[in-house]
Amino acid sequence: MARTRLPKFRVQQIPPVRHVVDMRRHFPGFAYRKAQRGVSMWTGTLQPSDGSPQYLVEVQLADRGRPLVYVRRPAVVGGTHHRYEDGSLCLYYPDDGTWHRGRPLSEVVALAAAWLWFYEVWLLTGRWLGPEAPHGAGKR
Repeated sequence: MARTRLPKFRVQQIPPVRHVVDMRRHFPGFAYRKAQRGVSMWTGTLQPSDGSPQYLVEVQLADRGRPLVYVRRPAVVGGTHHRYEDGSLCLYYPDDGTWHRGRPLSEVVALAAAWLWFYEVWLLTGRWLGPEAPHGAGKR
């Protein structure tokens, strides 16, 4: 099934303080700090399954822009699927409305936990079992 690009619509942005409250409720182990240049940052660990290592994850949210999620340790294997050039995780197709400025940041952290689970399956099987979006003509 081909993806269609949804029309752009104006969404009321969640104020930064609400992201802080939401993250404390859903991911209390994540520490918040206000970084320089209007970037809010959360750092914490995610463990996608009982046998998994604890992954140190950093979430950055600029006043404008999409959230960036990085796995700081253990290092993610080079050539891993669904990462941007800067090493941040590709968690959703930006144009399908999965996440936008009107949704809580905790949803992105939940997507990161799922990404780590699919990553571990990929390490074992060589197959990415998670959802994928097109990345070019004729590719999914």
